[in-house]
Amino acid sequence: MWRHVVELGIGYRSLSRWERLVLQAAVVYAVTFSVVTVGRYFTLHTFAWDLGVYAQSPYTTLFSGRFLYSTPDLPNNPGGSLFGVHFDPILLLVLPLYALLPGPPTLLVLQSVAIAAGGPLVYRIARLHWPSERLAAVLAYLIHPAVQGVNWFDFHPEAFLIPFGLLMVYAWERKAWRWFVVGVLLSLSTLEMSGVVVAGVGAYWLLSSIPRKGWEVWLRRRETLAAFLVCIVGVAWAVIGIQVVFHFNPGLAEERNTIWQLVGATSIYQLPGKIVTNPVGVAAGLAYDAPTKAVYLIAIFGPVLFLPLRRPLTLVMLAPWLGAALTSGHLPFYAIGDQYPSFLSPCLFY
Repeated sequence: MWRHVVELGIGYRSLSRWERLVLQAAVVYAVTFSVVTVGRYFTLHTFAWDLGVYAQSPYTTLFSGRFLYSTPDLPNNPGGSLFGVHFDPILLLVLPLYALLPGPPTLLVLQSVAIAAGGPLVYRIARLHWPSERLAAVLAYLIHPAVQGVNWFDFHPEAFLIPFGLLMVYAWERKAWRWFVVGVLLSLSTLEMSGVVVAGVGAYWLLSSIPRKGWEVWLRRRETLAAFLVCIVGVAWAVIGIQVVFHFNPGLAEERNTIWQLVGATSIYQLPGKIVTNPVGVAAGLAYDAPTKAVYLIAIFGPVLFLPLRRPLTLVMLAPWLGAALTSGHLPFYAIGDQYPSFLSPCLFY
């Protein structure tokens, strides 16, 4: 054990002064948000939805023999399994640690550490493309209100999409293909809808690499095939994940809601088709609560100086969630302070 500690220390000292500073900032962030979020739990400022659900589900799996079972959602999910609400197998990877320290604080600390880990990844990505300002990129990440809002609001598996998505794009940039596969798989494991985000990133890679000439060479490139496979795998994961949810909770397939009623969709599963076929409804959805949505966009893009807008093609990565959020009438979808910016954050900083 001591040999590994010594090797870790040597590895740390071999880093540049700036990268050590980044790691120190990530540790400060992780400790600060661990203390604050655990403190919120002990002072009764957390909720059955969603911290209670995610704390009870692994506990019943480990100690009661009921697979990811929780009680708060029983009226809408009679089977009780969390997979009847969301397909997030990342929770299975959490089980060994949860077995040692069962309880909500474990989840809150894990989430804080995971989000903090995105800081060094942002630094590494910025180091490849933006050498003189990479520390500014890390600072923008750690203090971004959307990132902190995800961390602040209880526990959600999609929060892990932030560091896993950043790992995926960093490995892509470095052509580190084994780590790239790990990043893709971990990103997908966070939620069924993470497949749409992953597919959006793959679509960006494809579109941004299309040449004006030399199509035959482009089609034979490893990167082209990898990006195409990412698109296919992402969409397939979302479709399969939705079917898993319906298997555990058949009644959900018949659920009707009013979140996208202006677009004419009665569920998120109908939304893509309605966006294509009902432009008038899309315009009505975008116009609904427009001032609040405008503030939301400023809060998302403002801290990064609206840089994604300088290359509009990058919006391909952000379009899946922004399209769903901005055409909805559901305030949490276009507000800061909940888990939903997890679907934007890795793409935003990339």
